[in-house]
Amino acid sequence: TALIAFVFVISIFPQKKFGRDGEMRERMAQLEKIKLIEVMNMDEETTLRFFSRRAEFMKQHDELRDNIDGKIDQLEATLKSTRMVTDSELESMINEILELHMAFENKRAEFVRSLDDILSTDQIARYVVFEKRFKDELRRLLLHDRKPRKKE
Repeated sequence: TALIAFVFVISIFPQKKFGRDGEMRERMAQLEKIKLIEVMNMDEETTLRFFSRRAEFMKQHDELRDNIDGKIDQLEATLKSTRMVTDSELESMINEILELHMAFENKRAEFVRSLDDILSTDQIARYVVFEKRFKDELRRLLLHDRKPRKKE
């Protein structure tokens, strides 16, 4: 397990993004991979197949997220513009964003369902639980750091 984790950590360094946010995301991704390997108890072949498929999914995931963010930026610019905007125009933009969100969630569900040829049902269940708990923990840590600290 340690060898596999080490290989993934080393393979990530050439892809490292610049800037503080990029470095932080990279570290979180590395930590997530290492913890996933531990929690799911995967052998070397399974680990390689899983992370290969997951990388493909994450690429699509990021593209969808960027598309959603772009549409929201477009909606915000429309709201801030000085031109008169109709309700039907806004509804159309809102519907586009909602459809992209549904596609985003459907893609995630499709990915999880696609894992049954690589992982056991137990491992898929562990992945689903891990994904939720890991994101919750990150959110908790980020919110904790943002709160002003009381001086004693």
